[in-house]
Amino acid sequence: MLSGAPLNAINVSDIDLTSVPASQIKYTVQDNAGTVTNIVLGDVTGESWIYGIGYGKRDKTDEENGNSPEYVVLRHWDGAKQEESTFRVLTLPRGLGGVPIAVPRGYSTDASIVNTSLDTLKLTLIDTVKSSAFDGSSGVRTKDGYYELAENIGVYISEQNRFISLQTAKSNYTSFRVYANKTAENGGKIRVIVAS
Repeated sequence: MLSGAPLNAINVSDIDLTSVPASQIKYTVQDNAGTVTNIVLGDVTGESWIYGIGYGKRDKTDEENGNSPEYVVLRHWDGAKQEESTFRVLTLPRGLGGVPIAVPRGYSTDASIVNTSLDTLKLTLIDTVKSSAFDGSSGVRTKDGYYELAENIGVYISEQNRFISLQTAKSNYTSFRVYANKTAENGGKIRVIVAS
């Protein structure tokens, strides 16, 4: 996890990896007998992020007073419909022109609160595939091998600037760019799909 990012509780069953690398064990809590009771891990599941299409926005309404707040805007699919989350930040991360990114869960969307440590994760384009490459809604075959799809994943339609369901997208589009948070060997999944 990013330094300063909010923590998210998970169950052992949430971890798809067969073993967790020592470098991902960030902190442990022990009881009086020396038994480890809690473990703080790095990003081992990928589930502590909100995945979507990121934009940067600057509010120039009070610019003459030296006040022009900046925001990271994330359009994302919540499993049933498109959502949009706006995070006020000190400075905009670079490269937010409508690209697939992730924002750690737990940051405030209150416009009066500045998220001082918010950082974004750029997703990696794995492949461009046809609808026949999908294994229902569970996975996709790519040039780099098989990738599991994130649960309840939506598909972003660039020309309409919106998300739709995977089922609707497969019925109406022929080309799909699939983006992952990590490689499949490292527990990565397809987190964002862009159709055209």
